[in-house]
Amino acid sequence: MPLAIYPTTLICAIIIVYIYSHFKKSNDTKSDAKMTEPEMSLDYHGETENEFTKRCYTFIKNWFDRNDLKVYSSNRESFRIGFEERDGTLVDYFIDSYFNKKVIVFQAPLYYDIPDHKLVEVSEFINRLNSNLFIGSLYLNYEKRRVEARLVYHIGNKDLDDDSFEFYYNTLTAVKARKSIDKIIQKNENPALVAIDWPN
Repeated sequence: MPLAIYPTTLICAIIIVYIYSHFKKSNDTKSDAKMTEPEMSLDYHGETENEFTKRCYTFIKNWFDRNDLKVYSSNRESFRIGFEERDGTLVDYFIDSYFNKKVIVFQAPLYYDIPDHKLVEVSEFINRLNSNLFIGSLYLNYEKRRVEARLVYHIGNKDLDDDSFEFYYNTLTAVKARKSIDKIIQKNENPALVAIDWPN
């Protein structure tokens, strides 16, 4: 009798292994299909100005809250962040959303009241420094006689991205040019040498 049970047990074991492997294979293909599916993104092609402004405002406000940074917003399109530099000067950073171009603009005035006779030298310094920066974001506003930094994050019809926003924010806040511009204006140093010595 034990000999008759052996083939039956063997056949049952083979059937169980076959069913298990077939079941596992079908689950693996389903999980592979899930892994290859692109992440779902909302379609923002028909977005109105109010929807765009609300989307940007909510994202920016939440990003600052997550990073424990205090920010002021007088309206839903503009944000202002103030920092005190080591030398005691106050610097304001502005973040604005623009529906017509679907962008977020990061900007900061870095140095005010450049004397007229130093505009050319400061302009030379900015041109030289921009070529050394990862992203050349500095420019000289001749009308207001000040150095400003500006970066543009193009959103278009895509979702806002934490990593991209953080990259632009960190790039803007990392540029320190006040001390170098002081060397050119106050100490009459050569702009080319100051640019080489930057950020010291």
